[in-house]
Amino acid sequence: MQEKLKAKKIDHIVFRELCANLIIRHGLPLNFFEYKKLNTWISYLNPDAILVSRNTIKNEILRIFMKEKSRMKEKLNKL
Repeated sequence: MQEKLKAKKIDHIVFRELCANLIIRHGLPLNFFEYKKLNTWISYLNPDAILVSRNTIKNEILRIFMKEKSRMKEKLNKL
């Protein structure tokens, strides 16, 4: 069974964005990805995964917010 579980190459930018979107969509705390058991599970699934801190998640959420804010302004200007 272990032979079937091969680590896939991770795009860390996509991983951070997915983590931030998970927190946004479900209202999770910013330190959700610092939980020890979650980190153990993620590391088991892919040892190459670079785990994110609450500060990294905060910055990613702010980046997503600014991108969505800009997108919303463009939509409103078209109206």
